[in-house]
This record gives sequence, structure tokens and C-alpha cells, in this order.
Amino acid sequence: LRLQGRVVDEASGGPVRGAQIQAGAPVPLVGAAWAFRRIYQDFAFTDDKGTFQLGGLSPGTVVIQVEAKGYVPVSRTVELEAGKEHRPLLIRLSKGLAISGRVYENTGEPAAGVWVSAEEARPQQAAATAKSSIYVSDLTDSGGYFQLSGLRPGTYQVQATGSSGERDRVLVAAGTTDVELHLGSLGELEVLVTDRQGVPVAHSRVVLAGGWNEEREGASEGAGRWRFSNLPPGSYWLEVQAEGFARATESVEVAGGKTVTRTVQLKPGGVVEGVVRGLTAEQLSQTEIRAFHGARTTVQADGRFRLEGVPLGKEPVAARFLGSGATRTAVAEVEAGKPAFVEFDFSHSLTLRGRLQRASTPVTGFLVRARVENKASFAEDVTDQNGEFVLGELEPGRVRLTVVDPSGQIALLHSLDLTKDDQVELRLPTGALTGRVTGQGEPISEATVTVNLGPGGYPERVARTLDDGSFSFRDLPPGRLRVTAVANGYAPSQREVELTESGSQTLELKLEPESALHVVVRDEDGSFPEAVSLMAVQPGSPPVWQWVELDRHGRGFVTSLPSGTYLGLWRSTGAAVASFSVPGRLNLQLQPAGKLEITAEDGDEVLVVAADGTPLPPFSVSLATADGWTRLPAYYSPTLALPAGEYKVQLRRQGQLWQKSVQVRPGTVAVVSFKD
Repeated sequence: LRLQGRVVDEASGGPVRGAQIQAGAPVPLVGAAWAFRRIYQDFAFTDDKGTFQLGGLSPGTVVIQVEAKGYVPVSRTVELEAGKEHRPLLIRLSKGLAISGRVYENTGEPAAGVWVSAEEARPQQAAATAKSSIYVSDLTDSGGYFQLSGLRPGTYQVQATGSSGERDRVLVAAGTTDVELHLGSLGELEVLVTDRQGVPVAHSRVVLAGGWNEEREGASEGAGRWRFSNLPPGSYWLEVQAEGFARATESVEVAGGKTVTRTVQLKPGGVVEGVVRGLTAEQLSQTEIRAFHGARTTVQADGRFRLEGVPLGKEPVAARFLGSGATRTAVAEVEAGKPAFVEFDFSHSLTLRGRLQRASTPVTGFLVRARVENKASFAEDVTDQNGEFVLGELEPGRVRLTVVDPSGQIALLHSLDLTKDDQVELRLPTGALTGRVTGQGEPISEATVTVNLGPGGYPERVARTLDDGSFSFRDLPPGRLRVTAVANGYAPSQREVELTESGSQTLELKLEPESALHVVVRDEDGSFPEAVSLMAVQPGSPPVWQWVELDRHGRGFVTSLPSGTYLGLWRSTGAAVASFSVPGRLNLQLQPAGKLEITAEDGDEVLVVAADGTPLPPFSVSLATADGWTRLPAYYSPTLALPAGEYKVQLRRQGQLWQKSVQVRPGTVAVVSFKD
């Protein structure tokens, strides 16, 4: 298919010459468990008249990205239909602002050839959104100078990164012309591995991932102590393994010019052995064994496997054939000193064939995933040009089908009983929602509009507004919808609408200028962390998790919370519990932190209360109850980093209430158990 268009200057209406146009289709990766990638199908540059033409495009969803020097980049999503010519696109680009400055070495000399980037400083929320973020980069010249152009108004995180990973970062407004960045020193990380009694574990393996290096092992200094040298400042992920213990993972922040010390306490662990049947030798080479708490291994040619570092007790273990996504699960009873045995059989399976339609039209390129309830047997496939899919290697039982569109959003949920090879006809819901997002009477482009579909298991749907502020959703089920709009520089706005079967609604969301919380954060040792996580709660509202990036002065801001008073649990290396108001300012000193681990039964609800009687925010947004408790799923023992001190842990189970006191000490793990 072909697609034509024209790119013009928003202010003058004149053509934009030499703009780069890229067209790509988001394609699901079968067997990768919800992973999507974008395949670029064609690219072009605009001519003297600003026109362009793209060819070789596939039917379905196509994402168009447009960039031109000095202009703010934009993207557009279009739906192409086979045999139908799409109307020409008109894309308006607005002139952008610039950030310029100079980078210096830690010796004070100008730094040449250093990578400098600017990215919009927007706190990251737990839920994925379609909100676009501008990212531009440049290399410093021989005098250390740089210029980053094509920026829309707002605040940006500007970062310089040297050849060895040394870096500096600062928050500045678009249009700033005198930015100075000074490359700092590298840091070190010292890791002490112990058991739960604090005894060093000598024979362990410590791997560090993230930062400038992809992955590296530490240098052993004996007695369970490991060292990582010459680390660029930033966030890292530790993985620790030792014979006789469960695998452990932890996040850690490394500061430049300092040695950060982290103690990792290991739980006792065991081994799971087993065999996979019903797959060929080639299929076995593409099969992975994974335990619920992260331990993983591959399968030998004879189907046997050995999985080490598994926590003691009941542990779900899954065998997943990566070629099709087919999965079998079992629960292993893991004991110290004695391998548990599990068996996975792929030989006795059923096949479910089907077709996906919108009204009477086949739907192409959607991912269909099947999960057998209580057996965790999985399979997935992508609908072909006729809307057809095949889900093989399923076990008998109640099957839950999830249909995912090419953007990665769930479009349909369906359940059925599978007792034999069968067929199913699926039809997407036909509700529609359109509207506009405006601010101070003007349309807002690139705003994120989220539709919460309420009960029924559907997650949120997300879209982005066009130049005229318009947005549209289709394939919506009937019911009450909560619609939220968020845009850079504005406070969120929310509306509720009622959608009937095959009905449509139109609404306008009016945004007011944003209310921000400005924070300055110091970690427990007085340094400024690169980022801090925030779990915020307001009475009567669901909790909100955010990852707030900070500059070299510890400055950051939160703009996506509505005005009001909140209680927040703030965490980096240290932690703090602090109230704050939006709009407002907060100077925060994190305190030495320990960890609290809670073990309980499936479905129990827990609440952690501070010594002064203040209930702390829930552990997780997805596990939070309406009244602020945390509901625990099976096999999940939450671990929460808290400021050192005394706490009470309350538990609700079948209408009864229990409470236990606990002392959380710096650098250790306090365990509270409500197991029968």
C-alpha cells in the first residue's frame, strides 16, 4: 500500500524541506509473552514542496514518525485497509526551542566528543501510557560546546556521558543557553553476602547488571565480600547465587567518587529436578524452566533439567516452549538437602482454532493468547489475513482468551471450556469514543488520553491526541468508562461516560495549568540520588506509584497528581515516610533503611502501621484494596524497604484480625510470618 502526505510549518504554512518520514508497523513476537517490536517498512524525505510518498506498507496499524532539524518531532498512527486508498496526510511541525551549553572534564578542561542528551523530565508511572517523550542528543565539539534543538516548552533532564560512563545531569527549561555540565568520577560498590543470621557466605556468585556495562561479575575479596570498581553513577541490579540458598536480587544506586556498601541476606534454598516430555530434541533446546521467584535454567536433549536457587516450601515452576509460547506448570515441594521432582508433559494436548472479526470483517495482526485456568497452560498466535489463529498444545480445562491489538493493548477477553479440539468465533466489541482535549480554549496535541473500562478484567486503553486535540477509541465494550487526559504542563482532567452496546460518545476534556510538587532529595549518606521511587496515597483514592528522576542537585518534580494532600513512601538507598501537598515543595532527607518481609496465606490482606499509628501506603498498586490494604496472592511474600524503626503489621483473614510488632533495622531483613 502507498501513503502520501505533506509536511508544513505550523506558523507560516510553508513547506518543510528535508524532513525525515519513517513508517513502521508494531509486530507482536509470539512466544515472548506480550513483547512487541516495530518493523520499519519504508522511509522518505520531503521535497521542496514538503511532500513525501511511502510505499510497500502493510494493511493494518502503521505508525508515522516525522523529524526535521529545529522542529519538534511528531508521530501519527493511521489505519490502512487493503484495496483502499488512504487520504493524503497533512502534518504540521512547530518550531522548537533549544538548550545549549558546555561540558567540562573533572580536571576543568573542556570535554570534546562527549555525548549530551535532553529528555523531557516526566515522572514515570506504573501503568504504561502512550505519552510521547522528546529525546534529542548531540556530541560536544572541540571546545566542549553542544546545542540540543527541536524542543517543545517544558523542563528537560540534560545529561552528559563520557567515554567511560562518567556523567553529570541537570534539570533545565527549554530555551536555556548557559548550561554547564561537569563530568564526575566513577564509583565503587562493595557487596557483603550473608545468611539470615548475618554469617558471611563465602562461595557465592554476584552479578551486576545495568548502568554503562551490560553485565559483570564482582571480584571476590573472600569471606562473602565482593567489589565492583570503576562504575558509572546510576541504578544497577544485583543478582546473588550460592549453593544451598535461594537466588536473590536487589536494586542499588551507585554514586560517583564514593564506595557504596550493600549487604544481601540470602534465604535457605533448594533444588528442583525434573523432566519435560512430549517435545522433540529441537523443541527442548527452545524450552526454558523458570521458578516463580526467578530461578531459571535450560533443558537437556533428553528432557531433564536441574533448577538451583529455589526458595524452600511450595514453589510454582513452569516449562515454556519459546517457539509457540506453550507452557506447563507444576508446584514443587522444595526441601533443604533433598531435590524436589516435577514432570511436564506436552504430549497430551488439545488445539483451539478460531477467527477474529470486527463486525463481519477479519482482523489481521492481533495477538491471541490462551491460558488454561488453574493449570497455567499457555499458547499464543497472531491472526492472519483471514483473521484466523491456531492455539495448540493446550491442556483440557477452562480457557481464558486474551486478544491484544498491535499497540499492545488488550482489545477482548473471552472464556470457554475446552474438552476436545475445538473452534471459536471472536468478535471485537463495537463501542466508540471520540473527543478533544483543550487547555485555555486551545487544542492540546500529544496529550495522553486513558480510558479505564471498569470491572470485567479489562485494563486501561491509551491514545494520544492529534494536532487539533482530537482522539478516538474503538472496540470498546459497553459500560461506565472513566476517561482521563494528561498533558505536559497541565493538571490531569477526568470524566465519566456511559457507553451502550455498539454505541458511541463524544466529549471534551478541558485541562487547567499543572499543579506540581517540587522536591529536593538527599539519600541516607547525604548524597543526591539519581532517582527516587514514590508510592503516594490520598484518602479515598487508589495509590499511585511514580519513578521520579533527579538532577545533580537532587531536584525533581511530580506533575501527574491532582491537587491535594498525600502520604508518600519515598525510597532510594534510604527511605522516608513523608506527607506533602500538591502544589507544594518538599525537602526530603532519606533515612537508613531495612527490609520487612511478610509471609501469609493466599488471599490474606495486610497493612503496615508506623509507630505513630500512621498506616503506610500499600506495597503495590495492582494488589491494593479499596481501603488501602495489600491483598497477597499465592506464593508471594512481599518485601518492603522501610526507614529503620518500629512497626505493626496487621492481617485480615476471613473476617478476623491479627497484629504483630516488628523492629526494622538498617541493612537487615525483618520477617513477620502469619503462616498457620
